[in-house]
Amino acid sequence: MDPQSSTKRRLALAALTVLLVLVGLELASRAVLAIGGGGLDYEDPFVGFYGLEPIFVPSPDREGWLETNPAKVGNSYSFHQLSFPAEPDAGELRIFCLGGSVTYGFPFPDPGDAYPALVEQTLSRRIPNRPLRVLNLGGNAHASYRLPYVLRDALAAGADIVTIDVGHNEFLEPHFYRAILRRHPASVKARALVGHSAIFRLLNSALVRLRARTLSPESDGVEAANRDMFGKPMFGEEVRTLGIASDPLHADIVGTIDHLEISIRSMVRQAKSAGAIPVLVTAPSNLDWEPAASRPLRAHDPNDARSGAYDAELDRARGAARGNRPTEAIAAFERALDLDPGAARVHWELARQLLERDEIDRAIAELRLARDLDPASVRSISSFNRVIRDVAAQEGALVADVDSAFASFAQASNDPLGKHLFVDHCHPSKLGQRIAAEVVAETIGGGLGDGEQ
Repeated sequence: MDPQSSTKRRLALAALTVLLVLVGLELASRAVLAIGGGGLDYEDPFVGFYGLEPIFVPSPDREGWLETNPAKVGNSYSFHQLSFPAEPDAGELRIFCLGGSVTYGFPFPDPGDAYPALVEQTLSRRIPNRPLRVLNLGGNAHASYRLPYVLRDALAAGADIVTIDVGHNEFLEPHFYRAILRRHPASVKARALVGHSAIFRLLNSALVRLRARTLSPESDGVEAANRDMFGKPMFGEEVRTLGIASDPLHADIVGTIDHLEISIRSMVRQAKSAGAIPVLVTAPSNLDWEPAASRPLRAHDPNDARSGAYDAELDRARGAARGNRPTEAIAAFERALDLDPGAARVHWELARQLLERDEIDRAIAELRLARDLDPASVRSISSFNRVIRDVAAQEGALVADVDSAFASFAQASNDPLGKHLFVDHCHPSKLGQRIAAEVVAETIGGGLGDGEQ
């Protein structure tokens, strides 16, 4: 036998052996992950930022149907499990509701309690002679940074109308996923390819657990759990460091507002170019919620007389508040804010004293400032809703003004702050979800010219 031919045979046999071993390991890893309930086998490694994992995939059980990609279900940034015909029925009105956890329906486990399901019920009564399907594409923790990818898949799935509901996660998302957003495109592609392997996912899961066990008691287990098998951060900065400058002129806030405007405008144009009707939804938030953080606009110099005066007024105000002297407390809080109006907590404390005096309108104004100046905000701020209304007017989109509807409902009730419309800082109660559904359905019905008031 020719020595060169023999060497080639040995190399081919070795390559085949390695390939068979890898296939065997891959199959074994998939079995382990399947027995363990899916594990990392069903995770999108880039949590949707790059659109590498489609939201919808062909259903293995029903020919001609689509369903939510398993990579997008059952994790902290998941979507609902949806299933629907790939081709709409004759005359069907197909509506996709895009957004974050508010659209998803958090914290209610039944998707039927979320406003998209209630929109379908309401529109079915308004437009009884037309088949319609409303699909909830709310993704937990999603903001305008990822929604263009969601919109792309909704339009490809035959959307006639898309509702876009953003605001509460705008500050959170780019900070929490900073490391992912900063990855080089070549690294993204390489990790995406490797991420399809069950061997990689199993090793990654094992190494994360091992790293967590070897931490000292003083170490932060959250940090270790947020690192992949290469030791790189998966989610960037931790939640406790998410604060941004409270100065409205600060680049972080201005940049976030600008990015929101660009994202919404591009999504409206994208929807219209595909022949779909875009509906922008304003985002109400719970004003009766203490700011997560607070800091003045200017750093206080201990040697600055103005700084000393500010601290002295705050001491007077808080002492008067503890002594149940709201008039005195209000005056001192206002003097402190005249010296530096940037601390969200001070506006919130002033509002509490105004409520003691039943000065509701002034209190609401201060609570809005407290929300808008919160340097670790997880609530939509006033500027976001203004951007939504302005872009809709400029681009010819519809506006479902849920924010104004909540405010009007609260004023007409015995709860002027609208506390009963929320379960926490921003997620609507079941009543709040019903109000949102009525507003969205009214907007869609009016846009279709159904003739019903």
